[in-house]
Amino acid sequence: MCLCVADAVSCSSTGLTKLPMSLPTFSISLDLSHNYLFYLSAGSFERMPRLENLRLANNQLTNLGDGVFQNASGLRFLDLSSNKLHVVEQRYFHGLWRLEELLLYNNKITQVESGMLTGLSSLKKLKLGVNATREVNVTVSLPPPESFNTGYTTLLGCAVTMILILMYLYLTPCRCSCCKQPKPPSTTTYDPSSLSSVFTSSIRENKAYSDKHVAFLEPMMTPEITEEWTQDN
Repeated sequence: MCLCVADAVSCSSTGLTKLPMSLPTFSISLDLSHNYLFYLSAGSFERMPRLENLRLANNQLTNLGDGVFQNASGLRFLDLSSNKLHVVEQRYFHGLWRLEELLLYNNKITQVESGMLTGLSSLKKLKLGVNATREVNVTVSLPPPESFNTGYTTLLGCAVTMILILMYLYLTPCRCSCCKQPKPPSTTTYDPSSLSSVFTSSIRENKAYSDKHVAFLEPMMTPEITEEWTQDN
């Protein structure tokens, strides 16, 4: 049984295996966390046009249907953490131009599709931590997200085409080094695939950043390499 208080509905920890049929259409906040939902079909929330906060954490979601958030473009907060998603597809978030915070941490994500952020023009926070992500390819467009977090992943490569500089860029456990002319140490060999880098495709157009390069190095590098890298810069 769900609990309704004003425009907030909580169906958390109620043993749901599918969405209730009679959710209040005027709801602004909906909590479906800690249940057994494994799939959301197209138009699951189309009768809730006022919905702004949706919590789906701690379910069994492995996939989302096309147009699952159709007519729910007012969403500002979406929590899909602690599920079993393997791939983050661009179609999942189509039309969510008001979305400000997207939580995808603690899934089984190995791939984030290029263009995933397309259309999410209001996004401020994206959390992808605690996944099996090996590579992230996203294009950041106006306005820039304030927080981009891939902490505690198995991230080996990251290419972000930056149209504007992110206010905060979290790629832990990577290390960040900003320098004018970065170059790898010549005395020690290492696997280039272990590096995580940010390539700035549009940075040259901005004179203020024309001589900057941002490199993210995995902590597997030895202290000697890190020390030599610091001295060079």
